[in-house]
Amino acid sequence: MNTKLTFLFLLFLSACNQQPKTLPILKGELVFLLQYNNRLPSDVGFLTNHIMERRMANLLKENYEPFMTELKKEQPLVIDSIRNIITARFVKGKSTDLVIVDVANDALWIDYSTRDTVLHFADRTSIVKPE
Repeated sequence: MNTKLTFLFLLFLSACNQQPKTLPILKGELVFLLQYNNRLPSDVGFLTNHIMERRMANLLKENYEPFMTELKKEQPLVIDSIRNIITARFVKGKSTDLVIVDVANDALWIDYSTRDTVLHFADRTSIVKPE
């Protein structure tokens, strides 16, 4: 009986001594963007910092200049801190331009509304666009 109590006591102590699970440390050139929750993109240079500017220009190619000049009413950045996803919305009339950054997977998606259609861009097509 004493052995059973000792075993149960040791089992209880080992359960109490669990180390907290550590969150993965994010790496990559886009991690700094996670600090901008609820801030306007223009206030923090979201689209104009050298990293995003380079990534968007490479992704949009000839659509980069029109996209940047046609941006309208910006919404505050929304950051999902669980999935490390940043969403920027720019409303123009009935349409919305959208920039989504997946920091954990180093991926970028852009939905660009033109007069006739919505153009979709992704720099990591193997990853599903977050909703």
